[in-house]
Order: sequence, then structure tokens, then C-alpha cells
Amino acid sequence: MAIDFGRMARGVATGYLSAKIRNTEANDRLKEDIIRQAGQNFYSTTLPNFQKQEDNRQNTYNKVKARYSVDVAEYMDQEGFITGAPGEFNSITDMLADNGGIKEDQLKAYIEATKGTSFASRKKQRFQSMADQEKFVMGNLTTQGFGVNTIKNQLGIGETKEQPAETMTTAGTQAVAPVPPEEDTTTTKLPSFEEIFGTTSEDRTFKSLDREDQMPIRNRALSEFNALFRDELTGDVRVAPAVKDAYDNLPETQKRSVTLSQFAFDNYFKNTFLPDNNYTFEKTLPADIVDAKQLINQYRAIGDEDTVKVIKQRLIDAGYDIRDYNL
Repeated sequence: MAIDFGRMARGVATGYLSAKIRNTEANDRLKEDIIRQAGQNFYSTTLPNFQKQEDNRQNTYNKVKARYSVDVAEYMDQEGFITGAPGEFNSITDMLADNGGIKEDQLKAYIEATKGTSFASRKKQRFQSMADQEKFVMGNLTTQGFGVNTIKNQLGIGETKEQPAETMTTAGTQAVAPVPPEEDTTTTKLPSFEEIFGTTSEDRTFKSLDREDQMPIRNRALSEFNALFRDELTGDVRVAPAVKDAYDNLPETQKRSVTLSQFAFDNYFKNTFLPDNNYTFEKTLPADIVDAKQLINQYRAIGDEDTVKVIKQRLIDAGYDIRDYNL
């Protein structure tokens, strides 16, 4: 009896089509789950955290304005000393208490050079950005047939829950006022912190600070880093190619102890945030000390302690206190 190859072909085609349909359905369910989870994360975590941070930022700004002046508050917010992190008002008052006094002419020069922006306009821009995120989330939810209000109610965020006046709008029902463009002040040399607030006796070397003084600085840097580089919806961190290459070139033993995002933050903290805020990570060693340390390590490796003593004595004769450098 002849083999019915046509039926076999139809059977193969039917089986392939059924498998493809099942695979498509599985992918659609996965996409729906991702979109639903993104919506739940936005309303249960991202938005509440944003509102709490904005409340803290506003409170700190108001306290600084009441304690000093609106110009000082504007400076502190513009320069990133006010981010919404806990304890920032105390950090600011401690910092200014150690300085030689506010130079009003320099402060006025700073305010004049940055008059195209203000606390209110920066706040409006942040709320606009968050509103855009909510529109994106709600757009995906409604496209997939999810009821936004249903998800809100499941999370205990009912329509009757009172929100701040600046908070999010419902997509398609209310337009968000455009944020006026801010003036470009990059060509204007702004007065430095020291020029405005005087010289400080404070140690501006991060590693020399006590832990309780280090933590507010590091927390403020992390908040700034997340705002600049972390995606609010996915939690992923955008990493510059050069930083990614540096991480990839680390020894495997070192990469096992630090993630790429941790490495990226450490790079940002040491090379951008600290210098921008008039800090150094650690004291720069004099060239004589750097050379001496290298020679000491070499001679100690071969057991020549006599030469090590000679190197130390030469440093002492040159006026160095070798105890300051752990030699």
C-alpha cells in the first residue's frame, strides 16, 4: 500500500502550527506578567518612595531657608546637598557651623548666575518625569487589557486616596504643564563652596572621616547615582562602556566580590561625586613616600631589613614623620 506522504506533511505542519501557537501564548503570558509586575512595582514602591523623598526634600529646604535664607537653601538644593535623604538638615548645619561665615556677595553672584532655575522649577521637572513614567506604565497596562484602578485597589491605592497636588495624572485625562527650559550656565564660572561659605577646618578627606560622618555623604551619593543611572521600572543600572570595560578587566577573584552596579557606583562616588563636593577619597601621598614604599616592599621581599632601615632614615632626614604614613 502506498505511503500517504501528503497526510504526513499535513500532520507535521499541524504539529508545528500547534507548537508555535502554544509558544506564542506562553510568550504573551510572560509579557503580561512582566507588565503587570512593573505596574504593581510602580504603584507599591516607586511612586510611594518618590513621594516620601520629595516630602523630605521639601522639609529640608524649608528648614534651611528658615535657619539661614532662601539663597542658602537654593544653593544647597542646586548643588545636591538636599536630595530627600534622612538627616540632611543636620549635615548642612554641621557643615556650615565649621566654616568662617557666609560671603553674601559671592552667594548673590551664584544665585544671579543660576537664576534660570529654582527649587520650584526643579521640583516641577521631577514630578513631570514621574508623571511620564506613570503614563508609560498605565499605557502598557491598558494595552494589555489590565484595569489600572483594579491594580490600584489590589494594592490599597484606591481612587479616593489623597495625593499631593503635584502628583501623577491619569493618562489621557489631564495634560501636564510643560516645564520651562532652564538657562545654560555652563559658560559662567560659579563661586566655589569655600568662596561662598568661607574656609573650613573640616577634613575634606573622605577616608579620614568617622563612620557617622561618612554615611550621610555616601547615602547622598547613592541617592544621586540612582536618580541618574538606575531605571525606576526595571531597577537596572546604565553603565558607561569605559566603566564596563574596567569591570570586565578585573581579576575573576575580585569580580566575585563586587557586582557591576556596585563597581559603577564606586567609580562614580570616587571620581565624580566626591570631587564635585570638594572631597577627596584619600590623601594623596608625596612622591617620595610612594617611591619609598615600593622600595621597602621590594627589599622586604628578599629579607633585606638593613636597606629598609636606610630608606626610612633618609625619609626622616628629609623631614617626613614616617608614622604619618604607617612606615
